Amino acid sequence: MPLGGVLSKTNNVAAGSSDVEVKQGADPAAIDLGSGPLSTETLVALIALRDTDREAFDGHVHTLKSRDRWRDVLPLLALDAPDSPAVTEVFVTALQKLGIPGNLDELSLLRLYQSGHIRLPESTRASLGDKVDLQEQSVQLAILKTLFAFEMSRGTFFHLPTRNTATFFLRGKTDVLRAARSGKPMIDADSPRYREARTHMDIVLPDAIFIDGPPRKVCEIGAAWGGSTLSITDRFAPDEFYNFEIDPDLARQMETELGLRSLPCDGETLTGVADSSMDLVFSSGVFYFVPPIKLVSYFNEMIRVCKPGGLVYFNLLTAELLSPRRLGVMIKDPGLRRVFAPIPRSWVEEIFADFERLPIPEGTTFNPEGEFIFRKPKA
Repeated sequence: MPLGGVLSKTNNVAAGSSDVEVKQGADPAAIDLGSGPLSTETLVALIALRDTDREAFDGHVHTLKSRDRWRDVLPLLALDAPDSPAVTEVFVTALQKLGIPGNLDELSLLRLYQSGHIRLPESTRASLGDKVDLQEQSVQLAILKTLFAFEMSRGTFFHLPTRNTATFFLRGKTDVLRAARSGKPMIDADSPRYREARTHMDIVLPDAIFIDGPPRKVCEIGAAWGGSTLSITDRFAPDEFYNFEIDPDLARQMETELGLRSLPCDGETLTGVADSSMDLVFSSGVFYFVPPIKLVSYFNEMIRVCKPGGLVYFNLLTAELLSPRRLGVMIKDPGLRRVFAPIPRSWVEEIFADFERLPIPEGTTFNPEGEFIFRKPKA
């Protein structure tokens, strides 16, 4: 049974739970799990118990798992998997034990799509038209896997400190949890990594570069843990700051700690940001890992949303900057081995031909040949 079918079937069972009544006077937690496959009546009673006695429900789930009754427990796990990374991991374990197609990345994709964190590009919706049913989970998953093939290629991994399976789309949870345990904000202004990020941003984007005054509207692609983000918000306190971050845990943390507005991601565009509206649109430490077709799409979007006189800033490893030593380091990253494809500098120059290329100040912590600052001409 495919992953979408598991979720759909579970939703259908849950929808019918109101037709089952618990016998009057009976303890709703005293459900006989038996030794064979769960009957439909027992399954529906367990689903009803989830809303009335969560502790008892979790106890029954634990019992089924301890008895290796994965086929029975699978629909129960599916109820919480889209909203809980911890249950997601157990759900995928159950899928693997049963030999059912589906993996952690696929379930994460559906979870993020159903929660509204990621979306389908308008161009995709328009091109598909009436050819497919976009409400069908299998169709949604197929499209999302195509759009986010690069991100999925980084794959799932085993996080040693927590001994949990994690996925590219949920890696931020480890940073958030680490910060919570330390009692410090995740974007720690006293940390060495923030001081390094702040020094770099202060150098490449000095106050004097903003000829119309401090940027009031800012858009960032890939805020991640927020080093570059904090350097901009701390210096300029912009009125509006839009964050396009693929990791939902990191995006929520940016909202919590810095009050940023996170917009749904489709991995390639800045939909939701108006044309010619941003004083600064930037991405730092992100485009090194983005394949060419996404890069070109993002470049076009940065051009679109930047206002006349505004700035576009990013750093990038172009083909001219590659060396045998750098490639030797990258070979050790299985994700980069599968997807890395640097573009030539001429592509960047051609795409931004109508913009003014600004010189890179001395002292940047990155290779200045890989730094790009463009000013959009005023009409």
